[in-house]
Amino acid sequence: MANVKVKLYPIIAQRVKGNSIIMIDAEYVKDIIYKLIEIYGESFKNLILDENQQIKHTIGVFVNGKNIQTLNGVETKLNDNDEIYILPIVAGG
Repeated sequence: MANVKVKLYPIIAQRVKGNSIIMIDAEYVKDIIYKLIEIYGESFKNLILDENQQIKHTIGVFVNGKNIQTLNGVETKLNDNDEIYILPIVAGG
């Protein structure tokens, strides 16, 4: 397992009443999501996952600045010292 730094965008951290930066041991991105659900509970789960237990299209997850959708999605393998960013995707015109 890799020891990684997870950075929650401040609005997400506020919504789940949690820290914006947390260290987690995980092998894959999906492990990070599940561990954050264990830590922050249903409020985090409802904020991040849709009814099919997939990451909502309004949430971006990045590993070292790269969107996981351009990598291997939630199956992206993690390495020690990786930085994971979880933030809302903003769209507008």
